[in-house]
Amino acid sequence: MRPVSTATKYAKAFADVVGWDNNTRTSLEVHLDALIKFYNIYEIDLVFRGKAMPQDLKKKLLDYGMQRLKTPDSVKALLYTLLKAKRLMLFACVVEQYKRIIDEKNSITNVEITTHTKDLGDGDFDLLQEELKSVFGGKKVKTTFKTDAQIFDGMVLKSNNRVLDLSLRSRIKKITTHLGLEA
Repeated sequence: MRPVSTATKYAKAFADVVGWDNNTRTSLEVHLDALIKFYNIYEIDLVFRGKAMPQDLKKKLLDYGMQRLKTPDSVKALLYTLLKAKRLMLFACVVEQYKRIIDEKNSITNVEITTHTKDLGDGDFDLLQEELKSVFGGKKVKTTFKTDAQIFDGMVLKSNNRVLDLSLRSRIKKITTHLGLEA
């Protein structure tokens, strides 16, 4: 079975336990993201993937991290389930799938906006939000921003499997390709 489909099954089961509403997702998101960062920063995931450390010691290490991060019981239960099934390495993927299915259920579209600078005025942001809402059929739009100095001007919008590149970089590339001036 593919890791994403396995992660999706765990994510759906987790949503069945904690609830499918966006408020629950929002309250748990901080804890879920903190645990992912904690285990990635200290490369603890490598320990969990290895077979050298016994399960009981892995559980103690997991307990330590969850205690430090004041993890809610529902998230602890998910982690213990993954540990017992020897699938803890799927945790980040389970969280990603959990967020995706909750957003789908609540008609929320996530859009990643990459610009050359984060300096987007309030008026521009509000206008962009309204435009995105109309593009995505009136769905709620949740935006995240990234910067990329190589974009020069404009922006790149990513949502699900769709990319809309409105950057000056892509326009220059199209022109140079059309004129046969590629380097």
